[in-house]
Amino acid sequence: MPDEGWGDLFSRSDDILADIIVPVVGKIKDETVKVRKAIENKEFSASADTIIVEEDQYDYRSISFTAWIGPDSDRERVTREMPFEGRISEAIIGFRAGTQNAVGVRLEDSQSGEKYFPSNPETKFFGAEDFTHPFKLSVDVEKDQEIDAVFRNDDPDNGHLVNCVLTLRGEY
Repeated sequence: MPDEGWGDLFSRSDDILADIIVPVVGKIKDETVKVRKAIENKEFSASADTIIVEEDQYDYRSISFTAWIGPDSDRERVTREMPFEGRISEAIIGFRAGTQNAVGVRLEDSQSGEKYFPSNPETKFFGAEDFTHPFKLSVDVEKDQEIDAVFRNDDPDNGHLVNCVLTLRGEY
């Protein structure tokens, strides 16, 4: 009698193989053949010699402008001299919670007054509330050129800290 138990076990295994596993493997094989044929009908190519890796030949500097602006003050101007010829590629402007859009910032050339940020001509200052964000810029600068961050505070009751960081990129 024990032999019949083993026979039933092998019969069930054969049934599982025949009814479940073999059809699944067959479907996988069929799908693989379809994918292979689809690939063969397309022209694909890749070449390692088309990949170009260049060393970064730029010097990057972060130039910080920070000001504490008293209540209802007209303007606070912070001037920084550019350490080398290059391009301002980004300005990160930050406003602390509580500024309630009453505090603003503008970036401009110290000599000519040309406004670099905010970029639209009708806006004199950019203000926000609890907000820090990088803004892309593309401003060419000369060595020793002076850039101003002009801050204003229209809040009649509170002073506020405002900051701005410029990313300057220049060639070695």
